[in-house]
Amino acid sequence: VSGVEYSVSVTLNAPGAKVGNFNLPPGNLAQPQDGHGHFPELSLPFEAMPAAAADQTHTIQVRASNAGGWSEWSAAFETSTVARQQGAEQAQAALICAIETLRIEQLASVLDQVRDIELPAEHYREEA
Repeated sequence: VSGVEYSVSVTLNAPGAKVGNFNLPPGNLAQPQDGHGHFPELSLPFEAMPAAAADQTHTIQVRASNAGGWSEWSAAFETSTVARQQGAEQAQAALICAIETLRIEQLASVLDQVRDIELPAEHYREEA
């Protein structure tokens, strides 16, 4: 969606927790690919998220800006936090699965999704 900017507010659900507010360019909105989901996905900068323990939750709200101005904030969405290492391990597991299925489309999609993640064992990316 050309010319649209997104503003995201992420709050750690804990007493006295900090709020992460950041703006995202249109390039952070990815369209679904080859039957993997029905809605566009707005990638969030993991390093900008308020730090959390694995058993905590974040509340996320989003709004968009275009030529007509800013939209209202979305309804609050609560989600489980993902620790950095946990996310890397999940990404690596998805890559291994894609390698084993021998489907080029799935492998290409997973490689694209994990391109910015430091995997525990980088040789899997090289093998793919």
